[in-house]
Amino acid sequence: MAAILVIAVTLPGRVEQCDERGRVLAGLSILRQAPDGLVLSDAYAGCAVDRMVAYAGRQLNGAASKDAVVAYYRRTLEHDGWHIAVDVPSPSPAILWGRKEILGVTAYLRLSEANEDTYDLHITDGFPGGS
Repeated sequence: MAAILVIAVTLPGRVEQCDERGRVLAGLSILRQAPDGLVLSDAYAGCAVDRMVAYAGRQLNGAASKDAVVAYYRRTLEHDGWHIAVDVPSPSPAILWGRKEILGVTAYLRLSEANEDTYDLHITDGFPGGS
């Protein structure tokens, strides 16, 4: 019974913190930048309450080569203090991974190619394969 009471008292605060982390991730400059030839779509952000993992991201649409997109984001991420992963976690559709401490939590950025004209840029502050 005491465990249920502790969860009931602490859960709302944890959800609020997770939602705030999601808003912080959504405000990162990397989600407002796109290489030539790509246009940013609507952004999204939130909290996966079942795991208390914050996330944010958006799609980019248009005509740009995969090599140019990866090079652009690699430079931008390194400039912003992200650490580029040498090995992409497997299995993963990612073409570029990065990580950075944000609000005391490790955030993971994943750039993936959804199709020929669409890229996904997704940030989560939980397990790199999450959300």
